[in-house]
Formats: sequence, C-alpha cells, structure tokens
Amino acid sequence: MHCWEFFRCDPEKQKSCLMRDVGETACWTLNLTCCRMSADTPRPISIKKVICKNCAFYLYAHKQTR
Repeated sequence: MHCWEFFRCDPEKQKSCLMRDVGETACWTLNLTCCRMSADTPRPISIKKVICKNCAFYLYAHKQTR
C-alpha cells in the first residue's frame, strides 16, 4: 500500500504529490517533504524522522511487518 492509498487522497491531490514518483520506496526513507509536513519545514529534513514516527501510515506499515 502507498501513502496516498492509505490516506485516500483524491486524484487532484495525487497529481501534485511528490511521493507518486518514488515507486515502491517507503516515503519515510526519503529526503522529501510530504503532505503531512508543513511547507516551511527546514531542509535538510532532520525533523522528518520525528514527523514520520507519529504518522498513521508509518505506524500502520510497521505494524504490518511485525
């Protein structure tokens, strides 16, 4: 499952989604902002680890791999 499927993003939102172009790579492993992050998140995205660990999709994915 991809994040846009998990969050049931509408097709219009999916068009501008950076995660659509990363294939099967887990979004939390990439140095990209996502829709759950503020547009003014500083780069490099060191804060992303904190944001992702509290993301419902991240938690769901890690629960499925146990």
